[in-house]
Amino acid sequence: MTAARCGSMLHMNALSRGMVAFAAVHVQSRAPHTWQRLDRAAVASAYRARTIVVRRTAHLSVPGSDGNTPDAEERPHSPSSLSLSSPTSLLSSSSSTVEVEAGKADEGVRVDKFLASKLPDRSRNYFIKLIESGAVTRKDVANGANRPLKKNEKVHSGDVLLCSLVTLPSEGVLVPENIPLDIVYEDEYLLAINKPAGMVVHPAPGNWTGTLVNALAFHYKEVLALLDDSLEETVLSEARPGIVHRLDKDTTGIMLVARDGVSLARLQAAFANRLTRKSYLAITYGNPLPEGCSQRLIDEPIGRSTRDHRRMVVAGSEAGNSKASRWARSIVRLIGSSADNKLHLVQVGIETGRTHQIRVHLQHVKTPIVGDDFYSVRGLPNRFPHITRPMLHAFSIAVPHPMTSETLIARAAIPDDMVKVIEAHIFPDFGKEPMKYFKDEFKSGLWVQSPALKSK
Repeated sequence: MTAARCGSMLHMNALSRGMVAFAAVHVQSRAPHTWQRLDRAAVASAYRARTIVVRRTAHLSVPGSDGNTPDAEERPHSPSSLSLSSPTSLLSSSSSTVEVEAGKADEGVRVDKFLASKLPDRSRNYFIKLIESGAVTRKDVANGANRPLKKNEKVHSGDVLLCSLVTLPSEGVLVPENIPLDIVYEDEYLLAINKPAGMVVHPAPGNWTGTLVNALAFHYKEVLALLDDSLEETVLSEARPGIVHRLDKDTTGIMLVARDGVSLARLQAAFANRLTRKSYLAITYGNPLPEGCSQRLIDEPIGRSTRDHRRMVVAGSEAGNSKASRWARSIVRLIGSSADNKLHLVQVGIETGRTHQIRVHLQHVKTPIVGDDFYSVRGLPNRFPHITRPMLHAFSIAVPHPMTSETLIARAAIPDDMVKVIEAHIFPDFGKEPMKYFKDEFKSGLWVQSPALKSK
């Protein structure tokens, strides 16, 4: 079998390659991996009927003009500001207002899109609301009067826009909520959580409450200390205390959360330097592996579609042209197939963390994920109309522990909706003994997993 058909048989060894980066960590008088349960009643009492105002200064900076910023799933979330490295300058800033000048490359760009590109720590939706409220004006030195802009107006080279970075009423508070969390593992430095389907990771337009961050604010008050107290006046969509990486709203599975600043910085470094190993389970229409292959490397760059900004596509594919495409690698291994060879359970390891990477790659090879209407294949019948989310689960993650550098491997129980499909079509006994179908990839390390993964 040639490498051209199966792809390279590369093993995801980024963790072992980069472990030396954490080997110098020395810890004294702190027991590693101490299982520490918080007094939930005390936390609930302290935070009941309370809201936390999230504040940041308007100290902003502009990233490079090439627009090559990290994708949402890959970007380590840090409270620190970005570095100033753009020819487009922030001419001045006060506690609430900044001036942004348009360059030649910005000619003809809509105002809301222009501001979102130059001030990327705020969302485009945020700037639309600012524009609608009259908080964005074009500086007119000649007439001495600044004119409010409309969101569909275009900017021109040399324009100077004044933007009042006010805190929008709906975005001003972080509300701790008593939302149950499925804790796979916790110690004094980090949490491993099994995120359910339907839960958004952090507050964002349309989802200001009911998020993982809201739940963390209620159950784990220490993560609130990770909001940078030196910053003021931020919108709630920037409040991501302890969040190291993200999952899509309808993707279930393992997530890590830092509980102190040092752990947060080290976990962010592990993700940024690709020292982690992440493994997902997916149920697909069709077999992504060519006949005779034991695994397949999908090595295709991914970028945002020029036709639909919500959609990611493989660069140059028939799904549409993309902009700012970036390297993306997924390694697919077949676990089992249905008797009619139409449904397949696959395990996918990712070497990169691009937005919607697995969903896009599996669609690209014409084997989309069951239930993923957004990344479906034209003409493929929907055999499961009752399934309303992609059958995709973040099964395991391996990462250097931020304090000991020992490899921590955490696995999350597979959700019931996926188990039902697998039992009905692929492995009838999957719910009783799921782990017999998977190989352990680590000979040593600290293993933690949901009780449901143990044989019954």
